[in-house]
Amino acid sequence: MNKVAQTRCPVDANAASLYSEHQAPSVISRTVLFTRSYMQTFYTVTDNFAPRNDLQAILATSALVIPSTHHTYAKELLRTCFYRPPEPKPVPWIKRATYQLLGRQPRFDPSMKIPIEAVHRMLILRYDGLGDYLITTPLLQWLHRVMPDVNIDVLTSQRNDLLATYDPTVNNHVPIYDRPQFHLSVLRAMESLRRRRYDVVISLVLNNMTRQAVLARLLAPAADYVTILSNPIPWLYGKFFHRQVPHKPWQRHWIETFFSIGPSVFESPRQSKAMPEIWLPQLPEAEESVTQFLGEHGLESDCPNIADCGAGNNGTPYVVVNISASDEKRSLAYEQARRLCQALRVHVPSQAIVLVSSPRHRACGEHLAAELGPPVCYFHRSFFEMVHLIKRCRMVLTPDTALVHIAAAMQKPVVGLYHRPVSVSEWYPYRTRFAIVLSMNPKGIRAMPIEPILHATELLNSQNR
Repeated sequence: MNKVAQTRCPVDANAASLYSEHQAPSVISRTVLFTRSYMQTFYTVTDNFAPRNDLQAILATSALVIPSTHHTYAKELLRTCFYRPPEPKPVPWIKRATYQLLGRQPRFDPSMKIPIEAVHRMLILRYDGLGDYLITTPLLQWLHRVMPDVNIDVLTSQRNDLLATYDPTVNNHVPIYDRPQFHLSVLRAMESLRRRRYDVVISLVLNNMTRQAVLARLLAPAADYVTILSNPIPWLYGKFFHRQVPHKPWQRHWIETFFSIGPSVFESPRQSKAMPEIWLPQLPEAEESVTQFLGEHGLESDCPNIADCGAGNNGTPYVVVNISASDEKRSLAYEQARRLCQALRVHVPSQAIVLVSSPRHRACGEHLAAELGPPVCYFHRSFFEMVHLIKRCRMVLTPDTALVHIAAAMQKPVVGLYHRPVSVSEWYPYRTRFAIVLSMNPKGIRAMPIEPILHATELLNSQNR
């Protein structure tokens, strides 16, 4: 019989007292850290992992630690348990009429690939997050390499427009307000982009398909429209989008699906089908700023690759701990982050902790670093400086996938905190070592206990030794 690989956490009524603000972190024993009364068990996926009870019920009260070595098995397990093919829903007549009015005949035969010599201008719709833009960069690089004379423009958001500013594959970029409500920025985008007469529009935003269709029609009325086939009513969207590139739910990383648009839509030389790496902006002034920060805090400043990291002869090695995500349920609570940092100081005493956060959590991060003191410090600079901070760290711990993608692009080990099973399968750290902690507690990641997070950290540290 298969055995469940699990880590037992015996109840200890005195454990909570060890986390008192007045207790020195150095006296927290390694054993007692796994004795929180509200969390008796977390599970680690191994070759013999086979839950005896319903996995959904387990994840509502416990956590699942998924090392990268067993990610493929975990994906299949989660897919079997949670994935249900979307059922078609009735479509309101006004929505059907909208797509009927928006639709037009294609310029290129949809049954054949588009000849690259017939494309002169292309528009990419990517008005969403930083991480979404980052995992689109392999596609942008491929398009630029295969069609170097084609002008590639991007409709961005106010969140990711700065990336397009420095992206060498992009000719023009215009941001819009990335919310469902109408905004004047759309009119400015029309004024700037409509005159460019695009041949192809590729829509990569994963929600509100109707808004994408309207924007594409307004900005490029004579183009062919391409999107991802990942919804239950492709027949409706097919009235407008001339090509829908398939996605494999719960099986394929979104970076692979986005990239697949290039080779599957456009004619290209056979040798041009390899996927480029994620592009990251690396600005000299940002590097200089990070070098200064690391020097001020006595931190290691020369660790471009994990294989090259020595014993920290030029400073103390450090891990990056991010406490923020795009919504509160996926962000760490203050007390939770405090306990985690205290425990990390015990489990990895040779490494400092650099806290980072989104701007709205800056006060929380600064207060936390001030309360804990060295070797915990807080870093709040631009996105470009964050790239160089992660480039020199030993490990990244984060609930936000944007930092996951940055770390993965630099081959840094990642501890990823996840709340949705589908994200484990489609938004995991790509092509790097990682350990994912998955919990489906209704209160979100902010209710995730620190024990499985520490265990995931230990798994990665053990592989570095």
